[in-house]
Amino acid sequence: MSIRHHTAQATLGDGTVVDLRPVHADDGPLLADGFERLSPRGRFMRFLAPTGPLTARQLSYLTDVDHQDHVAWGVLHDGEPIAVARFVRLRERPDEADVAVTVIDDRQGRGIGRLLIRVLAVSARAMGVATFHFDVLAENRAMLGMIDSLGGRREAGGKVIHALVPTAFIEPPEGVEGDLVGLLETARREARGEVVNPPGRARATPS
Repeated sequence: MSIRHHTAQATLGDGTVVDLRPVHADDGPLLADGFERLSPRGRFMRFLAPTGPLTARQLSYLTDVDHQDHVAWGVLHDGEPIAVARFVRLRERPDEADVAVTVIDDRQGRGIGRLLIRVLAVSARAMGVATFHFDVLAENRAMLGMIDSLGGRREAGGKVIHALVPTAFIEPPEGVEGDLVGLLETARREARGEVVNPPGRARATPS
């Protein structure tokens, strides 16, 4: 695609450098590609149910976001999508939001999920979101362990565990170069149809 979006860079614990940026409305093909690379188990962990290919309507919902009530960040490595995370503000409690994180199977266990949760927390605090809600399968021990390590509180549940994490408990991400809040503000203004200059210290990469 010819459209270019500005990114921050993040260095993972193993030294891998990835691009990090808000999701844009033209990212449907990227998201579909990443979804196709998820195993059936990976899809089940994300959607808590067996899931087939994403429909055009689902892709639109997941990519055409306002970055105000629905914020989404993606991670790319060498131009390929490897992870995405989002929060959706609760209508009845606008200082709280539901969170979902997806990392493709062969990139799990490298700290990408934790990185994205920390990036989401930076975004959330900038917009007055104080509490994250997670719904996690009880068998997803890795995700539940991460939530515990962030100071989360598990609530009663059976196959699906509901957990709450105050965003104030979540430390800023390490190894990130770029203005995350500035990138988010640019994406929010672009979603409103404004023409804006990109924030400083960001790097342009193809979408």
